[in-house]
Amino acid sequence: MNHKNYSLREMLFDKCLQNGRAMTSREMMDYANRYLEENGFDTISSRTTFMRTIYSMEANHHVRIHRERRHNKWYYWYEGGMSIFKNDYTVDDYLRLQRLLDEQNGAGISFLIPLQQAIEHQKPLLLDYHKFNCEHSLKRVVHPYRVKYFHGRWYLLAWNTHREQLSTFGMDRIVNIERCEDVAYRKPDKAVETYFDDMVGVTRRPGDEKEEVVLRVKNQLVPYLRSRKIHESQQFLPIDDRYTEVRMNLIINPELVQELLQYAGEMAVVSPVSLRETLKNRFREALEINEL
Repeated sequence: MNHKNYSLREMLFDKCLQNGRAMTSREMMDYANRYLEENGFDTISSRTTFMRTIYSMEANHHVRIHRERRHNKWYYWYEGGMSIFKNDYTVDDYLRLQRLLDEQNGAGISFLIPLQQAIEHQKPLLLDYHKFNCEHSLKRVVHPYRVKYFHGRWYLLAWNTHREQLSTFGMDRIVNIERCEDVAYRKPDKAVETYFDDMVGVTRRPGDEKEEVVLRVKNQLVPYLRSRKIHESQQFLPIDDRYTEVRMNLIINPELVQELLQYAGEMAVVSPVSLRETLKNRFREALEINEL
């Protein structure tokens, strides 16, 4: 399924159904196709596609779409100002977001808008997820909370019912998503709001706590680190005319290690010792693999 086109079809039909008058399937398809064609998306060519979208809207969003046959034509409409989307999220907003996503070309963006909708409407999902180190994909019921973009990839933060904990899922590893209508949504707690604040990237293991990281960096690197921060907590303490101390309070994870490795020769880890040893081992491995 093309999730980008599917979500846009839902939004366009939703706009037709709430416009105050009943419309035929042909009128709704023509309306939708004008937007789709003008913005470079595939148009709707069959009534089967139209009806599949209508039935899916009813099933996935719990709305009632009224239908009535008049003079050999079927007419469709909502009643009472119903909509499956928030009123402040328009089709034009969707198209602007879609253009932004296409420009970013981040891995996994085809699932971004369906996941955003599941978050907005508080819908649990059956996630078909294929880890890098697994031969087959795994199915997990998750409660989606947030999405995050980091270094060219999109991630979903959700409650993982299999592990009974918050987990992040790389969207480029998602094979498929389905709504779990028979599962009650588990609302997020306050920890979700600050989940990514205490670290670089998205990797966080249960029980991880912040630690103080102390670096000694060459002074010529300081202006760069001020403009491109390693972490928001970083503070600079001048040592002498050659070095500056940088202190941070954050969770030590693989993304932090990768971030520090790029400054080899320009900084040293003072503490904690465990982080210093991790970087030293990575440097040794790099030397060994390059000794041809």
